[in-house]
Formats: sequence, C-alpha cells, structure tokens
Amino acid sequence: MGGWDVNCAFCCGPFGIYDPFGAEDDGYDRSVISSEELEWLDAVRVFGFNPASFASDKCFITGVGNGQEYGSVDVVRGQDPNVPQSDSSLDPDPSEMINITVYPDESISPDDPFAVPFHMPCYELFVQVVAFHTYGKTSWPSLGTQIIEREALWQVMKGLHPPYGHALSLNYRELNHSAEDQYWWKPWLANPYSLKIQEFMDILKTGNNFGLISDSDKNQALQSKTDIKPATANANLIMQASPFNGLTAEVLHEILLYLPYDDLRNFALSGISNNSLHRYQSFWKRKLLLDMPWLWDLPTPEKEMNWCSIYNEFRRQCFAPNQYKNVQHTSDTSSATQLDHPMVFGLANRRRIWQTCEQLAEVYLEEVKRRHSGDEGEIEQNSISSVTTLVAFPTQKGAVGLRTCFLKSWEELNVEKILNLYFQEDGILVGASISMDGNTNKEVFGDTSDIQESVIIPKDTWVANIELVLSNSHCLDKDAKVGICGMTIHLKDQTILEVGTQDGARRLLEIDGKMTFTGFTGEKGKDGPIQRLGLLICNQDKYSTHTPSQPTTRTKTLWTPTLPPQSLTVSPYNTGYWTAARSLDTIPAQYLILGESFTDLKKITGISGDPQLRDLTFHYVDGTEQTIGASRMKPHGSDPPRKRFDIDGPGGERIVSVSIGMNALPQAIKITTSLSRTAFFGHTQKNAHTTYTAPINGFVAGIYGTWGYFHGANHMPDVHAKCTSISVFGGEGEAGKIGDGTTFSIGRMEGGRWVSGGEQDLALTGEGSGRGGGGRGRFGEGRKRIADAGGCR
Repeated sequence: MGGWDVNCAFCCGPFGIYDPFGAEDDGYDRSVISSEELEWLDAVRVFGFNPASFASDKCFITGVGNGQEYGSVDVVRGQDPNVPQSDSSLDPDPSEMINITVYPDESISPDDPFAVPFHMPCYELFVQVVAFHTYGKTSWPSLGTQIIEREALWQVMKGLHPPYGHALSLNYRELNHSAEDQYWWKPWLANPYSLKIQEFMDILKTGNNFGLISDSDKNQALQSKTDIKPATANANLIMQASPFNGLTAEVLHEILLYLPYDDLRNFALSGISNNSLHRYQSFWKRKLLLDMPWLWDLPTPEKEMNWCSIYNEFRRQCFAPNQYKNVQHTSDTSSATQLDHPMVFGLANRRRIWQTCEQLAEVYLEEVKRRHSGDEGEIEQNSISSVTTLVAFPTQKGAVGLRTCFLKSWEELNVEKILNLYFQEDGILVGASISMDGNTNKEVFGDTSDIQESVIIPKDTWVANIELVLSNSHCLDKDAKVGICGMTIHLKDQTILEVGTQDGARRLLEIDGKMTFTGFTGEKGKDGPIQRLGLLICNQDKYSTHTPSQPTTRTKTLWTPTLPPQSLTVSPYNTGYWTAARSLDTIPAQYLILGESFTDLKKITGISGDPQLRDLTFHYVDGTEQTIGASRMKPHGSDPPRKRFDIDGPGGERIVSVSIGMNALPQAIKITTSLSRTAFFGHTQKNAHTTYTAPINGFVAGIYGTWGYFHGANHMPDVHAKCTSISVFGGEGEAGKIGDGTTFSIGRMEGGRWVSGGEQDLALTGEGSGRGGGGRGRFGEGRKRIADAGGCR
C-alpha cells in the first residue's frame, strides 16, 4: 500500500486489506472479526460524470470491481447507460471490465472527468443522512438511492477534492490520521450498513440491570447504574434554589432533550433539578433516536425496556475508542476507555461514517437548493443536456454547476429575441442571456458584466447550430489562458450571426434536427469564466420517444482554423498513454484536405514530413501547400531534414490507406497509394498500429491531428510540441478502421537482404514498385535519424 492508493470518498476506508490475519503483531484476531466481515471492503464502485451523455443527469455509477492501481480502478461496466463507452461500443457489454481514473487532477489528467471510488454500503448510508436532514425521519429500512441528485453531489465532491488527494476534504473522524499511514483498526473495517437484527437483540439482553423491565419493577423507579445521576453532597440545597423546580417534568424534559450528552450529564450531576432523569424511560427513548439517528433499523421491543440503560449501552457501542498510536479519540469524553466485549463493530463505523456524511450532506443540500431556486416550467423539466465540453484552461477549483432554460413557452419562438453575451476584461465569456421582444427581464446563464455584445434573432426563426470560438488555444504554455471569446450562431432560415471575437479555434455544438434549443448547461469557475458548456434541447412533441444520436468525432473535437467540410466524415482518433499539456478539449486539431471529390484528388502532387512528426505538408498542382503540426504553433528551430513524397494526382494516383503507429504517443504515419507506393515518417518501432482504409467507392480525403505534448522545458523557443493524435477524413463514406494491435516497422538493408527494422526515426519515401519515384530507400543503423531515400526529393 503506497501513495497511489485511493480511499472511499464517503468513509476514507480501503478497498481490501492485504493479509489481514498475518502472523505479525498487528494482524487481526479472527475471534473478533472474520474474513467474511471484511469482504464488503473489496467491492469498489466508481461514481463519475460523463460529459458525452445526452441524459439530463450525466453522472453514473459503475458495477462492482475489485482492483486498483496507480490512481485508477478496474470495475464492471454495469447497467448505468451513462458509463462512458468507446465509439465502437454501440451496444456495450454490462459485464465488460473497464478502467477509470479516480480522484484525477486536471493539471495531470486533463481529459479524465472527476470520479470517486466508493463502497456501496457507505453510499447507502449517505442516502440515509440526506433523508434524515430532508424529511426528519430515520426509519428507512429499504430506502432507494433515487432521492439523490447525482450531478449536484458530483459537483460538490469535485469542489471538496484537494490536489493529489486520495479522498475528499472531509473530517473522517477516527481515520483522519490512520488512513494516511494505511493503518486500519478493526472497528473501522466493519460493514456499517448491513447489521443483523439479532446483533441488536443481543445488545438489548446484555449488561447489568439492562434490558426488559420486569413486572415487579413497573410501578417503581429503576435505579440504573448509569453515568447520569446526581452525586453532590449539597444536592438538596441546590435543588431548593433551582428555578427548574417550578417546571413540570414534561416541560423540563423537552428542554433537556436537545442538550448535547456532555451538557446533559453535567446538568444531572449538578443536582439543580429534583427530577431523576434515569426514571423517565420515554425521555431516554426519544433521546436515543435524536442523538443517534444512525440507528434507523433499531427493532421495536414488544415489552417495556430500560431505555436509560439502553442509551448508555449504545453510546458504548457507537463510540468505540480509537487505539491508533497516540491519536486522540474524536468523539466526546463519554466514550469507553478500552475495547470491551461484546462489541458490534458495525455500529461504531456507522456512527463515524454518518458524522462524516453529515458534512457532505450539508454542502450537497445547499447545492440542491441553489439549483432549484427558480421556477421550473414544463420546457425546462423536459429539456435534456447535450455534450458538455471543457472550454477553458486553466480550470478553477470550486466550480459551480449551471443550467438555464431561456424558453418558458413555445410561443416565444415567434417573437424577436436578443442574445446577449457577457465577457471579462480579457475577453473570456462569463455568461449569456436572452431577452424576449423588448422585455428587459431575462434569464441569465452564468454572470453578467459591463462588457456585453448582443445580436438580434428575428421572429419566426431560431437557433439551428452554434459554433463556439476559443481564444488562445494554439498556445500551450503553462500560463496560457483559453476560453470562449465568441460564438457563430446558425439560424434555421440559413442566417449566420456573429457575436464576440471570431478569431480562434472552433467547436460545433450541433442540435439534433428533431430537437429545439432551449438553453445552456455547464459550469463556471469561482472567478466567473465559463469552463464547461453544453446545450439544453427539448422535443416540442412531449409524447415523442425520439432519442438524439450520439455525438460524433466532428462535434467532440476542437478545430482550427475553421470547421472541416461537412461533406467529409471524420474517423475517430486514438491517443497514447502520455498526457497532453492540457485537455484535448482545448487543444485544436489541425487538418489537411486532399479533396472533397475524386476530381479534387487530381490536384495533389505530394506530401512531405520529417522524422519526428513535427508537421505534415500537402503540395498541390498550382504550387501552393498547406501544413499542419507544431511548426504552426512555434517557429522552426533546428529542424531535422524533411522529405517529400511525390503523388501523381493528375495521373489518378491517390492515397488508399493511412497507418498510425502508437506507443506513448503517435510514433509514425505510413501512407500507401493506389500504386502500392508508401511514405513513412516517424519512429520505426511501435507497440501497435491502426490502419485507416478508403471506404467502398470512396477515398481518403484528408488527415488531421493534434500537437499537444511537451517533454522537458516547454518555454524554450526551439522546443516543439509532440504529436498527440492523428486520424483521417473519408470522402463518400467513413474510412474503415482496422486496429490489429500488432507491431509494425519497415525493414532495412543488411548484407544484401531485408531484415526487420531496428529503432530509427525516419522520413522515408518512394517505397514500392509503382510509378512516380521508384526504388528502395537507404536506412541507417540504430537510433540514427535518417531522411534519405532513393527516388525522393
């Protein structure tokens, strides 16, 4: 167990104990706690957020897993439809094992939405806490978890996560210190939820003068050996002068009922009242349920009981002492000073987790109240959320979830509307609103500001799609500030409206043709900038069962300088296991278009690149060229040699497949033409490769990629970002994707014959026997960078 271990968000407990009954001195005693009682710890689940989900609630709970490593857990996908899935998983298998990063820090794992691991019994206990503080009840034997608003809980947990933390910023009571050293004392390992009724009954039948009241005792006071009884020599004198003597027992008990236990004990010991509290069993029964609301499943005895003794016994059970090193117990001084038998460990752990969950519930209920502070009409109730993407860097802690519906009735679509965008002084979006038909009253998404830009949306038309414009996304420096600086609004009557700055990378927020835009959803940072944004959409036919289609790679990608042609399909991309400088949601994809038709392909005369995949260039018949890559973001420093691969586009030669070699990052790209000629740029040894082939009766129409990884000093002028993803466009259909998971490398000449390639960085062109630059290229040895090939420029 080390620094990479993670703990349950609700209880801070572990997910399994290594060798709990070992021979060492700190091994557990099987006579006290059994291996069966520890099994619940092994069952880990993940609570997270899927920004790609179309559900109004984008959160999910996975199935059960039993493994964790390096800040991630392996869990069964489960039945929750919001669990993230790959583009190829149209019908995901609920039994599939998936790996999810938990407690991610956006500065390290920018593409991993916040998620927490937990034990289901602890989550169910949190539900009981919320029910108690919402409805004032504790008797919930089979309470469902549906009462929890999961997005509100996720937002609160995200705000409570400290940087690099293995749990939340909560007071976990007795585990505050021991969890840091992975030390788990027995009471804090017992299941807090599934306590057997018989265990309660066993408690009620134990102890001196504790349990059932006999018939002979019913009409006389029961002198219980409790902690609370007057013990002062001058008690009678004090009682005579006490103002409490004028109160009836019922009134006095109603006052004392809400005193903390220590204060109540001091009151009883002071002797200032002649009412002997230990005689009044109804008082102690009410006090028990009030002071210990976690005992919602306490059985109701059929006969009269000594509730004063029962109260004291439950305090002994629920406040078991903490014996971890020299750490002081965090409960009050009434706790037992040693571990007595018999103990029901689940009670002590339930009390500890309940008190922890009360802190979380207080913040959660405030967030729920904030979300429901306005009147929610029918349109807002029926609106669902589109993909909510990250649109800002850096992101801020303490983000606030937002959801604003601009439309109150469908008749408002027929009036003139004004869309207002509000910006900070640096030009970053902080809010939006829509005014109706000259009415100054408006619903605001986020915040308002003095810097406002507006556009008029004519009556009888409405929003069809929205393009977000992100400023400064090309800059990958650590102090770069990325955010929404403008929008391009496409209306249903084909009108295009521009508001804010239009110079920046673009992301398409696409609206399903059968749905209507009703508002925005997302979150804002504590200082105001919008850092996540999505659309609220609703079907005007409230009886429709239409479900919007899943987002495509086109809509999930940030593009520069403009959106790619609508006529082309976008194949998904893969990434390696090295993390980009920030989320790929805020790193723009650059693209090169070969053509939108077979006729356009005749304009291509070549492609050039370098051994390190810094950039790629397409050359056209009119002498022009287009380049994508790191060189567009920083000036060329000391560039490695580049090579050009001639393509006889005018003669009908075209690219038919593109293979991407992947390791920690994309390592190489291999291009094959219709004449079986190849070009190769990059590193020769890969772990795996993916091949994209031309669709049937179609063609490879272009290439796109992102350059967003730095190694070492990323502020040096001659340091370029490394490639983080490459994929292709398809014309007349999507390019086929073959991910065979095998290594690939080109060979090299050695002793007059071709042998398997070694580790090299190459810019090799002219391979194959077709026209247009034949001959085999020459290869260097070892890790030498080479840019020399026969028949190449």
